[in-house]
Amino acid sequence: MTATENFDSNTLLEHLLGDEELGREILAIYVDSAAALLKSIESALADADAQAVGLHSHSLKGASANVGATLLGALARQAEERSKRGETEAVRELLPALAKAYDAFLADARATGWIAA
Repeated sequence: MTATENFDSNTLLEHLLGDEELGREILAIYVDSAAALLKSIESALADADAQAVGLHSHSLKGASANVGATLLGALARQAEERSKRGETEAVRELLPALAKAYDAFLADARATGWIAA
């Protein structure tokens, strides 16, 4: 299959024992949940709630790793680590990169036919 900095469909298929149909269904769910998690991180930052930032970042990290959203997962890991240290401003500075990585994941997943355009 395909692998880019933003989306590694091989990782997704490994987790699903090669089931492409299930992969497409999971990606459809992931697209919505990742967007919601990004909004939750932003809201938690607005509330200065480092614990919630860490929780949402952790969820985004894990979900991204499972579907092969490699760059987004790596950035979510950084956000989680920074929130654990109480560095909410450092997480806030990551928001544009997180959003850009999400958009890049979407573009790659669409370009490779994994999600509808």
